[in-house]
Amino acid sequence: MILPLSFFLLIIISITSCVSGKPVASFKGKNIQVFEFITKHYEPAATELSKPFWDFKETIWFADSFAIEEIRQLNILEDSKGITCQSYDIRHYRFSDLRKQAIYEFARFNDTATLIRKYSYGDSVPVVGGWGFNYTRHWDYQGTTEALPDTAIDNVAYKQAKIFRTVNNIPYIIFCYFNCDKMGTVFNLDPDLSKTIGCPLVKIYLSTPQKKGLHMTSELNFLSNSLTKEEQKVFTAWEKYAKENPVLKK
Repeated sequence: MILPLSFFLLIIISITSCVSGKPVASFKGKNIQVFEFITKHYEPAATELSKPFWDFKETIWFADSFAIEEIRQLNILEDSKGITCQSYDIRHYRFSDLRKQAIYEFARFNDTATLIRKYSYGDSVPVVGGWGFNYTRHWDYQGTTEALPDTAIDNVAYKQAKIFRTVNNIPYIIFCYFNCDKMGTVFNLDPDLSKTIGCPLVKIYLSTPQKKGLHMTSELNFLSNSLTKEEQKVFTAWEKYAKENPVLKK
């Protein structure tokens, strides 16, 4: 059974080369951010310290007005004895020209990758998985934000707050973690809430006191503010392809 990421997004709205070297001139001075977008789901009544039954991780590369998103899907297999196992396989890579709102899907992460399809954000093609640059990220919470003492996780300091919301008559508590060392990032899990606190929201833990209900974390794990030589080659090739093969708006 194959479950697309859109199935889980409904719940949470969801290089082979070893060459190294200095960045080429065209990438100097660009706003480059590479991070992992991580979502974990836990059994009811579990805690963040429990082992998640669903651990989804996708890498996002951003360079000014262009982005590449690694799109994965969850595969669940069951053998003849009824034992199931799951894998998170790469489905494709999504290259976006954010200014033109044009999307190109490629089968592999290399500069000679085959194009699968192209379309725009305005088309009827569902844009699921990855970061989702067309999403409006906002937690529709009830009441006011409750400030909590600052904390540290894995030697990273966070401002902390707590908010509340109700979904399908199930009350949820959302613990929010804000990283003030990432003030320059254009990525956070709730821009409005981040503006209120003064630092980007980079991690949430959602739980409920009820026995039935979702327990999950969503987190941005920042990896780099530069691209490898191979990553630059991919950006350059795909940007060139997009320029020569524009998406026609309907």
